[in-house]
Amino acid sequence: MGMIETFVVTVGERKHMVALEDGGEGTVRITVDGRERIMDARRVGGGSWSLIEGGLARLIDVDGVLPKLSVQVSHQDGEPRQAVVEVVPAASGTATTADPAATTGPISVRAPIPGKVVKVLVKAGDAVKAGQTLLVLEAMKMENELRAPRAAVVAALHAVEGAAVEAGQELVSLG
Repeated sequence: MGMIETFVVTVGERKHMVALEDGGEGTVRITVDGRERIMDARRVGGGSWSLIEGGLARLIDVDGVLPKLSVQVSHQDGEPRQAVVEVVPAASGTATTADPAATTGPISVRAPIPGKVVKVLVKAGDAVKAGQTLLVLEAMKMENELRAPRAAVVAALHAVEGAAVEAGQELVSLG
């Protein structure tokens, strides 16, 4: 199993705690509000993913970049639903907060999709504000600004301009 990423997913007025873990061999372990499922997961192009569980297919379209992005989930036999996804810092422990920007402690800013780092705007030791652009990632001919999810100090920089990065790769550590 791979590293666990934790998110707050808002659908309508309801917030859900979601943890994702690479299950290996094209699967993903998804835990929603404590209920675990294992699904087949395949990228079908761009920011679109196909998730299949028990014969039910879901198409996930991702728009934006972490720490906050918009997701549309289309069921094979239902209406599309819009959701907002926010990253929860790994250091938040049990991931019970619904406001990840208000947390304290270390947090990693990761590449939401594979791409190339085209601009690094901070260095280790810099104090950053919530929403401040940390770096720019080019993916699929589009530039994506990766922003600080909260006020913090840049503890370490793991990205250099011109470097290719994989989805989920840590780019900046905030303390």
